[in-house]
Amino acid sequence: MNLVFVEVDLGREWGLASAGPAMLAPILRSHGHAVELIEAAREVPARDFATEFTNRQVHVLLMSLTTDQWPRALELVRAIKEQLPHLPC
Repeated sequence: MNLVFVEVDLGREWGLASAGPAMLAPILRSHGHAVELIEAAREVPARDFATEFTNRQVHVLLMSLTTDQWPRALELVRAIKEQLPHLPC
């Protein structure tokens, strides 16, 4: 299964939310899954970011967030679901 974690960039130099994917990725890989981390840069419009997934074979899209990342994450997920309604997010 191809799993993609999305890192929601808010322009900070530190990121606690990426600690979860960093810990889970090796475990998922040891069970035969392909795992990738993609950064959603804050300057990139959500619809443009969503096109990142149109040519990829992604089975599940995952996000690890802190509270202040939630509004941007919701914007990204809505844009992705609009273009790829079958993709579990």
